[in-house]
Amino acid sequence: MNLTMKMWGMKLMKIKRLVIEDNPTREVTSSRLFEKSVVQRNGEFAFDENGIFSYKIFPRYVDHKLNTDYGYIDFGELCIPRYSLTNKSELFRDLLHYNGFIYDGEYVKLDLSSDLTKYNTSKMLIGKEACLAVFDMTEEEYNLNVQSKICVIHPKYRPPIKDKITGKYHLSKINQAYIDIIRLKNRYDFYCAEIQERDIWFELAVKNHIISHLEIIYNQLISLMQDGKRSKVQLELKGHPVDGMCRAVITNNFALDEDVVLIGSYFIKYLYPNLYNKYTVLGITDIDAVNQELLEGEYYCLLNRMPTIGAGSTIGMVPQFSTKDRDRYVFQLNPIVFSSLSADVDGDSLSIVALYTREACAEAKQLLASKNYLTNIDGSILNGIYEDLLYSLHRMTEKEETDEVEDLLNR
Repeated sequence: MNLTMKMWGMKLMKIKRLVIEDNPTREVTSSRLFEKSVVQRNGEFAFDENGIFSYKIFPRYVDHKLNTDYGYIDFGELCIPRYSLTNKSELFRDLLHYNGFIYDGEYVKLDLSSDLTKYNTSKMLIGKEACLAVFDMTEEEYNLNVQSKICVIHPKYRPPIKDKITGKYHLSKINQAYIDIIRLKNRYDFYCAEIQERDIWFELAVKNHIISHLEIIYNQLISLMQDGKRSKVQLELKGHPVDGMCRAVITNNFALDEDVVLIGSYFIKYLYPNLYNKYTVLGITDIDAVNQELLEGEYYCLLNRMPTIGAGSTIGMVPQFSTKDRDRYVFQLNPIVFSSLSADVDGDSLSIVALYTREACAEAKQLLASKNYLTNIDGSILNGIYEDLLYSLHRMTEKEETDEVEDLLNR
């Protein structure tokens, strides 16, 4: 059994595939933020009803059952790459993203600042045409890598447009990227409707710019998911409660055995719910009975202090619970184990994981502090008394010079 895996557990995020269906009421078509000359009761301009902050497209009160928390941009025949974590060849990705083109059978990197007149456009292949010509794939296989619509997430999931302190409007990167994409898409639609002769350079440049802005959106979405205390990753993965695990501030207790952790009584029901239910009557828990069973049953637990920087960051301990009410929210340890944990008592916290199987307890027993005084690297002492503790004891017990002078004067 891998104790690290058992300690932290694993959980998949609740991410579902969104299938965007045609719905004109959800389509975002305008790059404008506000309606012209439309002022609300509060004196502010109203958001454009077809824009990225439209109250019509994005209701203020979201009903997730009705999928009212997103809009979309429809590119029609202008298909764009799907976001994918799978590895594709660099050439396929470049052609898919319109970063270059095939000219006379050779790949050429797009450089709009170079002399474009040297290329005969009749020999150029871009996008879908280039991919089908270079790679042995069918049109159906190509279509698996592209999409005609992209999701516009609800404004509540995006950075606010208005600063609460200054009251000024400003656009975040993701909002600006959405607006730029809509502008480019509308420009391309106008080109397709009005221009009779194909301009392959214009087509290549516009599609390349759209996809570059789309990558900004993808990166910003990932950032919103994983950064910050309220992010999806923090709430569903890092912040997910783990059964049989607690975290609290540590304090020192010189009277404790080095292999014992004295846990606040508040944590009994979370670490050992079976024992809590067994020895709790009318809301009062017999802590002595819990401790006795933990000792007789040879229970062990794991202690960890983040970040885990070495073997000593996770140690095995014998769990016991404090009967004192003042200690009900803290963990107490003998300071001799602080060295391996790189901990002190200035507010550091530790995580405790309760172990319930014989196999797990037997493995944790080998991680006891008393069995791991030396490191496996160079044989140096892992557990010891801190220098500052020795210095403090020295200062507390030494006789002050002023006291000696007073003694001489009083003789």
